Amino acid sequence: MVVAVPSVLFLRHGETEWNVERRLQGRLESEMTAAGRRQATAAAQTLPADFARIVASDLRRVRRTAQPYVDRHDVEIRFDQRLRERSWGEWEGRSHDEIAAEIPDWRERGLHPNGYETDDVVWERVAPVVDEFRTMTGPVLCVTHGGVIGVIARRFGGAVPHLGNVEGVWFELDPDRTVVGERCSYDLLTDRA
Repeated sequence: MVVAVPSVLFLRHGETEWNVERRLQGRLESEMTAAGRRQATAAAQTLPADFARIVASDLRRVRRTAQPYVDRHDVEIRFDQRLRERSWGEWEGRSHDEIAAEIPDWRERGLHPNGYETDDVVWERVAPVVDEFRTMTGPVLCVTHGGVIGVIARRFGGAVPHLGNVEGVWFELDPDRTVVGERCSYDLLTDRA
């Protein structure tokens, strides 16, 4: 008997005002831009139509990215707070420029504020969700955040550079292993239409 290995597309949410302003969002919310709303609509039209279900972060920017797909394809969606973006602690809401004005080399030095969630902490939170995906049948669309996707990919040996809005990574999951697949960029999505 051949068992189908679940395919999961982990997709980053559409553009927000704070993405444009280069602010650390973490758990805080900012409104989606007009471009972000267009991205969500285009993704709904161009992503494969055969996702068996959607599992998504419960933060508003993700809900608004997933909703056009749900409306178009009448697919089941479940919101899960374990898929929320990593917390940036005391720096949430601050721009990269504001932080750099105080600590010019913060990125090079790998500095993080109080309350920052490390990769290990994020993984501990999202690992049970990844394990749940292993038991599902059919392809799954997981709409979440760039930080979360990066943590999952690194956990399984994948190197995922910064994802743009409405970009993602395919994963093949089975009980014994995980394969980090190809990156799915917005340009590739529109090419599939």
